[in-house]
Amino acid sequence: MQVLLAWTVREKDIISIPKAVQENHIYENAETGGIFLSKEEINALDSEFPAPNTKVWLDIV
Repeated sequence: MQVLLAWTVREKDIISIPKAVQENHIYENAETGGIFLSKEEINALDSEFPAPNTKVWLDIV
């Protein structure tokens, strides 16, 4: 899950709100800033989860 969070927070116009109830999950989410994705990884995620062309309801991943 932290990889997806790292993928979304790299964009300035995307807001990610991860759900974290357990303290260890909160710390794991905070460590997401230290995850660096390669261009190949970003391209793979972009192709798997393409940006919508129109407004859509928010999805929970």
